[in-house]
Amino acid sequence: MIHNRIIGSKDSEAMIHLLQVPSRFPDATESQIALWQNSIISWWRNEQKHGQMMQSFKKISKNEMYMLKVWVRVRDKFQIEKNAITLHHIEAALDNVQLEGAVSHVIGSL
Repeated sequence: MIHNRIIGSKDSEAMIHLLQVPSRFPDATESQIALWQNSIISWWRNEQKHGQMMQSFKKISKNEMYMLKVWVRVRDKFQIEKNAITLHHIEAALDNVQLEGAVSHVIGSL
């Protein structure tokens, strides 16, 4: 799986590829999304990769960000509460990245 490649990689490109998966597979089923969420949840909880993920959020396109948020919002009926909370934190981080980008854009246009 792609998350195994990211674990051993110091290259942020592998993380970006993981974040781009939702935009590449817009017709994925809920169960396929849940499998992908396991990877993103694992990375979010990994202290060494958490910052890399945050930086990678800033490197994806608007469409990729949109689809990433769509997938992060999906809740599998068998998902444990701890994972749902982690996905909520990821969604909040994505919102913050978008807000930072909007503020930077406004400040840059002044």
